[in-house]
Amino acid sequence: MAILLISLGHTIAVFERLGAHNARFPDTFIQGAVERLWRGLAPD
Repeated sequence: MAILLISLGHTIAVFERLGAHNARFPDTFIQGAVERLWRGLAPD
């Protein structure tokens, strides 16, 4: 889980640095991505 969260954070930072979404993703996008990742890994 830790590696996935770090990878997600790194990917978002790189895309922002490259200028995607005017160099800033909306906070709701980042929160949604983390929530979906968390739910996807949660046990049934």
